Amino acid sequence: MKISELRDIDIKNIDVKQVNEFFVKKPNIAVSILLGVVSIFLVFKFFSEKQVESTRIKRTIDEVQKKIDAINQYNQSLKEFNEYVDALPVGLVGSALLDTLTEFAEKNNIRVLSFTPAQSQSSQFYDSTSISMDVSARNYKDLLLFVYEIENSPYNLRVNQWSESIENNREMVPSASEDSTPQDQPIHMITLSIDSISFKKI
Repeated sequence: MKISELRDIDIKNIDVKQVNEFFVKKPNIAVSILLGVVSIFLVFKFFSEKQVESTRIKRTIDEVQKKIDAINQYNQSLKEFNEYVDALPVGLVGSALLDTLTEFAEKNNIRVLSFTPAQSQSSQFYDSTSISMDVSARNYKDLLLFVYEIENSPYNLRVNQWSESIENNREMVPSASEDSTPQDQPIHMITLSIDSISFKKI
């Protein structure tokens, strides 16, 4: 039997003895067929393993890419936060805070009576300094202008609390006539609690 005749064999009616005799007479063909089968098996196994490895590598790449995207998003958010902090008014501490408040008081006819020592607190995102000051004002207009200047200054300041008492002060006040007579002048005594906040970059 020639190898070309194998195609004509009816597998259902195959004669095992006849096939066996063919391979005995043609051992080189048997070896070739065996090597072919083994080669096909090895190639199939190789590509199967490569496909599994490729899937694993792709999954790993996807996971790494997700982490990279998360890091990039975090860095972008961090950049935007720091730019926001840069745009905020700066806070004042120590003598700079006292000097600024004293300057605002003098500008608005406010008399500074006393300061309490500044108290500072620190957190992850900001530092705050609180100071209490006793002042006196002859009228509400001066007082309101003083508070307005604090709240609207280029620094990050705010009036957190205030309390008021009124005292009468007998002074010489010019009158319409040439004579001057003593009159009672109300003096507004104010205690202010003022906060200064400095935000931190990350």
